[in-house]
Amino acid sequence: MKTGTTIGTLAKTTGFSVAAIRFYEAKGLLGLVDRTANGRRSFGPAELASLKFIARCRDAGMSLDNIQQLLALRDGTITPCEDVRQLVDQRIAEVREKIESMKAFVTNLEALSKQCSPGCCGPAPSECVVFQ
Repeated sequence: MKTGTTIGTLAKTTGFSVAAIRFYEAKGLLGLVDRTANGRRSFGPAELASLKFIARCRDAGMSLDNIQQLLALRDGTITPCEDVRQLVDQRIAEVREKIESMKAFVTNLEALSKQCSPGCCGPAPSECVVFQ
């Protein structure tokens, strides 16, 4: 990508919407974006790299706060790898917790399904065990 790319071209290149790019810029995730003489944004390779990184983080389920922290660590002069690993490990723990919660939810739904049969409802559907 050439220096001086417009926001529309960057959106097409990255798959992000123009609004999303503006949002990430407003949140400080793209650093200071250059402006042309007439005030239009002018994006370069650094912004493209940041957006690709943001996309990977989003695909991994990272929160906006996590992405901001990782970008701050990435852009620092010294990258404390232990801090990065700690953020990733925290996300792994959150996902595992969510998986366990979802397993319990499935177990509850399966129990309801086993109780429900074509004849379980009396004359009114509101008598179905699912609604009890």
